[in-house]
Amino acid sequence: MITLRPHQTQAINETIGELSRHGVNTVCSVLPTGAGKTIVKAALANEFKNDGVTILFAHRDVLLE
Repeated sequence: MITLRPHQTQAINETIGELSRHGVNTVCSVLPTGAGKTIVKAALANEFKNDGVTILFAHRDVLLE
């Protein structure tokens, strides 16, 4: 298990908060370069794994570089 950094935990909590507070099912979270967006996406997917289908999109070519 990976330990999240404080800014990553904050991003996850704020994203989940927006989803629950406004009753929407789409939120765009933005993090700067090097902030660990892939880790945040994985942690968010883990949070919602029992809620149905979770789909993550990423530019594979960018991640592989």
